[in-house]
Amino acid sequence: MFRNYQRWYLLTIGVTGIMYAHAPTTLIVIVALLVFYLAFFNKQSVTERGTRFIHIGIAALYSLLLSLIVWGPLAYLSLSQKLMRPNPQSLYADPQSLFTWFNQSIANKGFGLILLFFLVFGFLFLKKVPPIGRYAYFGAVTTLFVLSNLFPWNIVHHLPLIKGVEAIQSGHRIMPVVVMFLAAFSAYFLGTRFNHHWGSTCLIVVLFSLCLINSFNYSALYPMNITTDQNPYDNQFNRTDQPELTYKATPTHQIPRSNLNLQNYKVNNHDYNNQFPTVNGSGRTDYLPVNSGKYIEALANKVAILNGQKFKIAQSSIHAGSNSLSYHLLIPMKKATTLDLPFIRYAGMNYTVKFNGKTLTHLATSNRGTFKLTIPQTVKSAKISIQSHGSGFNGTFIILSLLGWLGLLGSGIFKKLSRSR
Repeated sequence: MFRNYQRWYLLTIGVTGIMYAHAPTTLIVIVALLVFYLAFFNKQSVTERGTRFIHIGIAALYSLLLSLIVWGPLAYLSLSQKLMRPNPQSLYADPQSLFTWFNQSIANKGFGLILLFFLVFGFLFLKKVPPIGRYAYFGAVTTLFVLSNLFPWNIVHHLPLIKGVEAIQSGHRIMPVVVMFLAAFSAYFLGTRFNHHWGSTCLIVVLFSLCLINSFNYSALYPMNITTDQNPYDNQFNRTDQPELTYKATPTHQIPRSNLNLQNYKVNNHDYNNQFPTVNGSGRTDYLPVNSGKYIEALANKVAILNGQKFKIAQSSIHAGSNSLSYHLLIPMKKATTLDLPFIRYAGMNYTVKFNGKTLTHLATSNRGTFKLTIPQTVKSAKISIQSHGSGFNGTFIILSLLGWLGLLGSGIFKKLSRSR
């Protein structure tokens, strides 16, 4: 982006890789890169600005093509029905202290011990790196400051822009931006100071390896999350004054959490599963159809409706397969009665439903947004299977993404052969 713009494919591969891992993080990284690019805009020569911008556009479009296999199905389903968004978390309610970020990094979490070294001592080397490296360092420091409790969240948390940021679900989503900037600064520094110096390079590798070994030893203590003589480094909260987790969570009565820790309750091997709304930990409403979200508690607890009568399906009666689910129901059912199963039916998705091995062709959707079957025959028990085949465009998304990768690979091979001639 900032040096040889003809290597735009590196930006494409990087952004696509993030998209394959986590789509919301990709959006955060893209916004950070755009802000960084605009801040560095005046440092570019006037003659290169237009050409560089065009190559960035090519990288963006190609990234969309390569990642179509990821965002395409979700976009199609979102256009087919209204989906529920993930519940936002407030950055204002739980900003982390710098001590917490540093402590996690020493324990090989957060942004890691090596990048922590460059964060703390990087200002000593700013004059030894090119301008883009300095911008990357300042970007990392600024982002970390915004994520910490040093930032005046109490003043700005009510602003619409901040509320939009909170929709990305807490600061750990933005931490990859800090990692990206620190890694860029570190790469520029090492490339400038130790380029082609094998002795210095080997020394750095040895020192970093020793740091990582000690970091792993420290990380063995960190997860204890208690304030004792065994672990004096973690003083975030004291477990000894916490009550036991005595009630079972439900989708509408969640366990209070903070930074993904059960900080308000003790959890042991007897009541561990109480923190989950259901047996398998499901019960969230992320990306569910809005109509189904109203019935999440009943659906998560596997409540079916047979001819108007509700009953729970036992966990032992449900068997998962490859993109499929089977119900073994040991209850009598009469012909022409209706059965509402706790299986959400997405508009735009293709399904195959079988009743005792016979494929059902006339499928209805209940007011819960679930499959509503008409019993084809009177039986004392039934095996009902539902197989999901994805949307009709899934194959198209896969083919286009694969063609994009083949085109990128072929272009790289062609350029390499052209240079060798």
